[in-house]
Amino acid sequence: MKKLLLLIPLFLGCWQAPALDESYRFVNVGSIHLQPIHDYKHFSGSGEIIKNSMTHSFMKLGYDVIENKNDETEIVVGEGLSALHFTCIISDYTDKEIMVIPYYSEDRGFTETTVSQSSENSEESSQSQVSTSTTHGGNVQKGSRLEYIRARVGLMLKLHEPYTGKLVWSHHYWYSGLDLAQTADMCARLALHEFRKIF
Repeated sequence: MKKLLLLIPLFLGCWQAPALDESYRFVNVGSIHLQPIHDYKHFSGSGEIIKNSMTHSFMKLGYDVIENKNDETEIVVGEGLSALHFTCIISDYTDKEIMVIPYYSEDRGFTETTVSQSSENSEESSQSQVSTSTTHGGNVQKGSRLEYIRARVGLMLKLHEPYTGKLVWSHHYWYSGLDLAQTADMCARLALHEFRKIF
């Protein structure tokens, strides 16, 4: 009898409700200014990739995005006069992660059992019976491995007032998938989904 149970999730995400200052008047906000996103350690260009994913996601959500000449990005979220600063820290940016699951293969072969019985009816006659049974020891796999490669992106997001520094919204989200570019896009899109509830 052979059993092999392997469950590997291909796409994972971590969702929890963002922290929100419920007393803040978001209706007065007209725009948010996306601050420069620094590269993740040892991954040059990751900040620019996440920034592009962010602006793309804001546009998909229906907001106007304005990229100024001095590399500032403004997202128009309403008709109010005040503005908020939007900061993003890349907490994880893993190109690929290898998970090795060892397994082995072994054929235990067949076992043959012979049973011999004899009986004597008289001094001159005797009778014998021989029975043979064969059983298989089973198959066990051995000597190879499975490799699963995935990408992972994590983002820490904050909205705060530019002059007072007051934090009005905070969120941490990570997403895991097979392709790094698609994982970055999905992480940004899902992390920003909550914006529809406050603007």
